[in-house]
Amino acid sequence: MVTEYDVRSQKQHILLVARWMDEHAPDVIIGQELLDATRKMQKALKEKGLAQSTINNRIQVVKRVLSLSYREWDWIDLPLDGKLRKPSPKNERHVYLSELELAELLEAVPERYQVERKVILLAMLTGMRRGELMALEPRNVYNGRIVLKPHQTKNGKPRVIPLS
Repeated sequence: MVTEYDVRSQKQHILLVARWMDEHAPDVIIGQELLDATRKMQKALKEKGLAQSTINNRIQVVKRVLSLSYREWDWIDLPLDGKLRKPSPKNERHVYLSELELAELLEAVPERYQVERKVILLAMLTGMRRGELMALEPRNVYNGRIVLKPHQTKNGKPRVIPLS
């Protein structure tokens, strides 16, 4: 069975948020101060040139802490997680090669690299990322489709790729 979400994929973001807070807001406790510090972090990450998706992952860490602080742990009296906004990322990249460009790309791969040529062809036909291709195992192919587990994808979510 494929799980909906692998929390281990968020470990890096949790550690980075904790490090940022330690360096830039060491005395902040959970509450309005945390919201203010998070907004500063959001601005700093944007100025640093990080992708909106990455920034949103870091903001989600704080939103989750705020949510748990109110709903589960009773540490705060008001729900504050809704006060943090995560702008929609505008990082869609749709690049489609023509049949001629696909053929030229494959032709550019020297004959001695047959395995690499097959990997490139699979990437072109499925849109899979390099990390997903490198993590492929025979058991990922099931009923005419590739089923990627959460630990095999960039965002920690399972992914199904049809092969027909």
